[in-house]
Amino acid sequence: MRIRHTLFLVVLVMFLTGVQQPAEAKEPQMVTLKALLIQAQNESAPIDRRLEKVEYKLRRVFGFQFYKYVGEGTITLPGAGSGSIDLPDGYRLNVRLKKGGKVEVHWVKDEKALLSTSVSVSKKAPVVLGGIPSNGGKLILVLTQE
Repeated sequence: MRIRHTLFLVVLVMFLTGVQQPAEAKEPQMVTLKALLIQAQNESAPIDRRLEKVEYKLRRVFGFQFYKYVGEGTITLPGAGSGSIDLPDGYRLNVRLKKGGKVEVHWVKDEKALLSTSVSVSKKAPVVLGGIPSNGGKLILVLTQE
């Protein structure tokens, strides 16, 4: 009888304090994605510190001499969520998180699809997307997980 009474009190305290039992599902892990919009060009542009973590990779992939920061946006989603990141000049990135660190990406401008793909993101390395012709160069999107 005493054991039942003690067990009842433990469960009651857990209920009142909001402690969940281990068998219950945990809240989904939140993931923050950052999108960086960059203009690649051969026209002179000042060095921008915001690009220092990715510029080396951009030079290797695209071969342009200069890279100009256009804008950025972030979104935080639950592990299986979706949403959009608004970027300058009417650009938007629609993202949907999938299992295994995959992100389904739809890059649009004024509702016109520019690029659709699925990529793996991690905190270790940025993912470079794009190469959309723009202003005599290329418009590039860099996606990172924070």
